[in-house]
Amino acid sequence: MIELIKNTKIDFMGKRKFAVGLSLIFIFIGMIAIVQIARGSANLGIDFAGGTLVQVRFEKAPDVGEIRDALSEEGLGSSVIQSLGEDKVAVRLKSEEGQADTVSDEVFSVLADRFGPDTVFLELVEMVGPQVGADMRRKGILSIIYAMVGILIYVTLRFQFRFALGAISALAHDILEHSNIHVHHGR
Repeated sequence: MIELIKNTKIDFMGKRKFAVGLSLIFIFIGMIAIVQIARGSANLGIDFAGGTLVQVRFEKAPDVGEIRDALSEEGLGSSVIQSLGEDKVAVRLKSEEGQADTVSDEVFSVLADRFGPDTVFLELVEMVGPQVGADMRRKGILSIIYAMVGILIYVTLRFQFRFALGAISALAHDILEHSNIHVHHGR
């Protein structure tokens, strides 16, 4: 066996209180995130909350940074801008149902003012519903449950049930710990 570092003596058990405390903090933050998402008060992106998709074509290839700056200056900084090739850009914004025309007019007006009215062409305005997000969330939860059941069965058969419980609790810990990372999905 290859030893990269020789004579390592790390007092893992001496650091257990710190590690447990840190894990409990992350679990608590993850639980808060789950509650906020369930209540609908989390800052979710357009894929989960719904909004408006505005596709714009430019006469010449635009600078996405300049588009972002123009929209931010007009209070549309929470928009997601995606380049769709050399001359097309998709702008996704959070909006309520029925506001697609108002939002698209505002985006088009800002871009026409910045780049010139004869160089910007509105191609597509579409209301994006939160169904995609709800479906992805449901499938994600189901896949986590199926994985946990599979791990529980495998580890129980291969080793012992108490080891399976440890594996499942570690997996649940990781899920709760990392769920708080994706709450603020505004960019």
